[in-house]
Amino acid sequence: MLESLIRQGELQEGRHWRRRVFRINDVIVREGERCGKVFVVVAGQLQVTGSLSLGDRVVRIGFQVLNVGDVVGELALIDGQAHGADVVALSDGEVAEIDAAVLLTYLESHPEAGARFYRHLAEVLAARLRRTDSKMLSLFSWGLRSRGYDEV
Repeated sequence: MLESLIRQGELQEGRHWRRRVFRINDVIVREGERCGKVFVVVAGQLQVTGSLSLGDRVVRIGFQVLNVGDVVGELALIDGQAHGADVVALSDGEVAEIDAAVLLTYLESHPEAGARFYRHLAEVLAARLRRTDSKMLSLFSWGLRSRGYDEV
């Protein structure tokens, strides 16, 4: 959705967004930080990674790959909370960096675009929730089978 607003010129470079080039292993978003930005992947691939504490060590787990057109920071846009994961570059590439306050102002002053954006965001979040539910059930099933519940 944001990609199409950029491509169609509704969000203008320099006014609403700026280009940000990244290199492999660059961190685009840091877990626990508030950057006030939303990013659209223009070129390259990014990976969402989370931290998991296992005793005295922390393990980094990559759980989603982001491709061209995917958005980073949309949850922080909605609730203003800190980012829940790191987003790290898997390759060289580019993002469109959009200031969250500027985007919210644009969406409020363009209600049709705002409605399309929030509808699309709801669809994306619903799909993520369904995938998460499926993965969670699979993990529960695996855990039960590992404890001898073969009927699962």
